[in-house]
Amino acid sequence: MKPKKLKNKAIGMALLLVVILPILSVSSETTIDIGNISMTINITDAYYCDLQEDGREDDVVSKFTIEIENGNEKPFLFITKIVLELPSGYKYAYYYNMDTSEPEYEYAMNFYNHATESGWYTVDIFCLLFDGRHIGFGIESYTFDPPGGAGGVEPPSVQLTAY
Repeated sequence: MKPKKLKNKAIGMALLLVVILPILSVSSETTIDIGNISMTINITDAYYCDLQEDGREDDVVSKFTIEIENGNEKPFLFITKIVLELPSGYKYAYYYNMDTSEPEYEYAMNFYNHATESGWYTVDIFCLLFDGRHIGFGIESYTFDPPGGAGGVEPPSVQLTAY
């Protein structure tokens, strides 16, 4: 009788994983509202690849959008911190100060030589929005699992591209 219960539990856990794992890397969004300014952050994808064509799939790409609605057309500043957390808990953090009047940007953040461990990676984007009087803060996260780990030889570097 016990083996059947154990088998049912194993099947139940397997089904739960099949349902939960795809949800972990689904795109979501965070909105920051201050005064008449609203900013939405959306991480649309994150994955590993070989950007440098050095034969090692040890690079990480994170794609995200930032949409801004500025109801009073006043200038504003937003500060962005982009963090890549490795499975070991080690974090790489990069800061960007942006002053813009554009309503929408699409970004690709390239983390060269960062995918060096096996396990789950997390990209976090922290944004601080300031219009001179009001401050707003938001966080958006995306978790994914690149297979393997290349054991990078070259030092990590990044490239942020707006397109």
